[in-house]
Order: sequence, then C-alpha cells, then structure tokens
Amino acid sequence: MSYKTITPTEYAARAASGERVRLIDVREAWEFELVGIEGAELLPLSRMSEWEGALKDDEEIVFMCHHGGSRSPYAEVLKRAISS
Repeated sequence: MSYKTITPTEYAARAASGERVRLIDVREAWEFELVGIEGAELLPLSRMSEWEGALKDDEEIVFMCHHGGSRSPYAEVLKRAISS
C-alpha cells in the first residue's frame, strides 16, 4: 500500500479521461456543502470508525481535504484503514 499527493488538476484530467478513481472528501458535511466536488463521496474523518471498513486496497482512492493530505497526520491513518 502506498500513497502519493496529486493536484486537483491531475485528478480532473484523470476523471475527464474516464479513469475510475474513487474520490472521497474527508471534510465535514458543512464544508462539503460549501465547496463540494461533483462525484465526490463524503466520508468525514470525524466519523472514520463508521466507514473505514468500506475502503478496499484494490481500488484507487483519492482523498481530498481543505489543505491537502500529504502533510497531514491523517494520511497515515487513512493508509492504515485501507490496509486493514
């Protein structure tokens, strides 16, 4: 299991080309409602214990948040959730 940071532009290009990538927004519902991305699935980090079992390590997943995930301690938490 590995992860890397991609830019919004990279994600948009991949989505536009028809590539299947699961986009998960880990912000809170009120943030998602303000500036959500069409097609994103809302799974707030604050409720991770409810949804972490739904992640599969055989699918490509892009997590999005407000500030970017590569510097976040949550990146490792999400990586472990997918691996479990």
